[in-house]
Parts: sequence; structure tokens; C-alpha cells
Amino acid sequence: MLNFIKIACLTSIALILFSSKFVVAKGIIDYPKVGLNVPYSQVAELASTEPTLKVSYGSKSDQQYSLFWRARGVAKGVVVLVHGGCWLDMFDILHSKPLSTALSQAGFHVWSIEYRRTGSGGEWPIAFEDVKAGLKSISELEQFGVDLSAVNIVGHSAGGHLAMLAASDANNILPTNTKINLVGLAAISDVNAYAKGSNSCQTATSSFMSGTPSTKPIAYYLANPVNIRFVESNRYSAILLHGTLDTIVPVSQGQHPQMQQVLFEGAGHFDWIHPGSQAFDLLLKSLKTI
Repeated sequence: MLNFIKIACLTSIALILFSSKFVVAKGIIDYPKVGLNVPYSQVAELASTEPTLKVSYGSKSDQQYSLFWRARGVAKGVVVLVHGGCWLDMFDILHSKPLSTALSQAGFHVWSIEYRRTGSGGEWPIAFEDVKAGLKSISELEQFGVDLSAVNIVGHSAGGHLAMLAASDANNILPTNTKINLVGLAAISDVNAYAKGSNSCQTATSSFMSGTPSTKPIAYYLANPVNIRFVESNRYSAILLHGTLDTIVPVSQGQHPQMQQVLFEGAGHFDWIHPGSQAFDLLLKSLKTI
């Protein structure tokens, strides 16, 4: 059954790819400009477009990705997006739809991955395995003429944590000629240190990891992005974007020994996923184009 679904979905992608109506501006949303330190409520109320296509990459309901075809202009490239939400199942892909919409309006094909999370069977390492499976599925677009010579892997918050880990395993996931541009948005780069914090997202770490750093030291080591190294440096570019007023993922998380760090003065946690923010403009400048 899954193979039948995959064939049907790939056929749909082919029809989309060769139908010119999907590269013409249609239902373009003009996002309002906002100031710094954007609250989540302003993100939650934003309009968005529906994805061009939803495809299952597994048998579970959360194992699916949403494809947002570029909304206008010549294709600039591909963005794989991994949403955040403290790894909790109460925060799903929906809150990231405005970001996917805006990126598609900027000329990118957006591959937004949903994955199982804490509370729905997505405790470590399941969420990570799901993100890898969703990322691997992107290679199916190559047969329809999509240029995968360079792929942007973008993750926000807990999604940034998973994106960093997935990018480090790209040799086993993506085509060998694909160059990777990793962008962490307020990403959790040190899960061990993060688990020792006291805010509601930090305290959710032990549920995701099924224990604490002291009770699950090996799991925390394997799940910790600061312990990973990108072995082929010429294949990767990597940057961490972090706001100085982030109270959910402290600014101390915005660093990795192999990643460039950019601090945005006055930005908070949700500026990065609001298309009307200055932080979004910085995100666009950080993406690689084909």
C-alpha cells in the first residue's frame, strides 16, 4: 500500500512540475512588518497558503512532509524545514506554515517535515529517525528536474536540534553531489546543558530523552549536536542565528565549534518564523541559491 501511495504522490509531483500555473503568483500573502521580540501570538494569527502536496514517508500519521512549490519567479533552490515546539506533540507543523508560505513566495521549493514527537511515540531517537527519513525522501524530486545540487536545511528551536543532527548524517541521506547549507534558527545546540534549565521547554527535554543527563548519559551524548562534526567541510556551510532576547532557548545555545554564529540584537525566539520580521530578512540572506 505504501508503495502505491508513493507512486501516486510522485505522479502528482510530476503533474505539478510540468504545469505552469504553479510558478505564477497566486494568492500571494503580504505579511505585515513587525518590530523586535515577536510574541508567539503574532505568529499564530498569521495567514498561510495550503501546501501544494502532502506526502507520507511512513505509516504513522505524523510521518509526512508538506511540499510548498515556489509561488512565483524562477526557482532559487530548496529549503528543507524542520519546525520546533520543544519536541512536544502539542506543537505541530501548523505554526510553521506562514514561514513555509513566505519562503515559497521568495522563490524556494519548501519541503516541510512533520515528525513524531513526545507524547505520540516520538521520544528520542524516533523523532530524529523520522526527520532523517523525511529528508531522504527529497531525493525523489531529482527525477522530475528539481536541482538538488544545493539544499538548505533549516530548523527552528527543537527542530534546529534535529536538523543539525540530520545534516551531520547527510552522507547517508542525500545524493553525494548535494552541498548542504545548514541554518539553525534559535536552535538547541547543546541538549545536555538545555536539559538543566528551568523553563517549560527546557524541562520537557527529560521527557523527550526519557531521562536526564545523569540517567541517560549515552543517549544525551548521541543526541547532542555539539558532539557532532561535519567530516566533509567542503560539502557543508553552517550558521546559527540567535536573538539576544531569546528566553526559551538561551543565547548560550547559539554556538557550535563548526558553525558560524550570528547574534541578532533585540530579537526573541519567534522572530525567526515571522515573515514580517527583520530576522526573517536575515534568514533569507543566509540561504544558498542555485
